[in-house]
Amino acid sequence: DNHKTLRDQCVEKFANVLGLKGVLQSAKAMHSGLFEYGAKGKVSSPANALPRRRQYEMEMKERKSWPQGDFSKWVASTRQKTALPAEQVGLVKGSKKWTER
Repeated sequence: DNHKTLRDQCVEKFANVLGLKGVLQSAKAMHSGLFEYGAKGKVSSPANALPRRRQYEMEMKERKSWPQGDFSKWVASTRQKTALPAEQVGLVKGSKKWTER
């Protein structure tokens, strides 16, 4: 399976470059909801979550209650603010920096 081989090589390369060799592990991606995505960590509730995660969870809970139009405007605004920086560091597929990686 060529895709699996390429994927494994990519993960291996990133693990080495980021110093994560031996730290990464397989995990179920989506567990049960918005705040249950990714590997299950030791943080079990917002009360003892890291400050950055706690803030993210509170903000996302608030945004879920917004009218659809307001939420869509927020998504568009966030995308507009992050698109150029993402492209500049090569995170946008097909961009000049992407092809230079």
